[in-house]
Amino acid sequence: MAITFSRPEPNIYVSTWSGVLTIDELSSAQEEGREAARSYGDERYVLITDVTDVKRFPMDISAFRKLIATNPEVVATLVVNPPVPMQMMTDLLKKFQITMKVEAFKSLDAALERARALLVEEA
Repeated sequence: MAITFSRPEPNIYVSTWSGVLTIDELSSAQEEGREAARSYGDERYVLITDVTDVKRFPMDISAFRKLIATNPEVVATLVVNPPVPMQMMTDLLKKFQITMKVEAFKSLDAALERARALLVEEA
């Protein structure tokens, strides 16, 4: 498992996932991202999650909803290249998640463009 973070622009974070992931690893990575945002002073931000190189991930929609709900500073989670099962989970989260947007994209550039637009809407 590997999860890396970058901050390409203020209030935009990219989390790149690879390998086999567990829900505990995702939770730890979420806390790492939250700490990074605090260190930069980003009170609200968009999280882009690039899952292009993920081999396997937890399919527990309830756990994913809990992770999302515990991070209220995130304006939206944008997922890049989700495999079909993750796309289905993203679609379900969009239907049932009231507090945050969850959207899927085919490229990092498209997700970055959407992140910028969401931040403008948020302002």
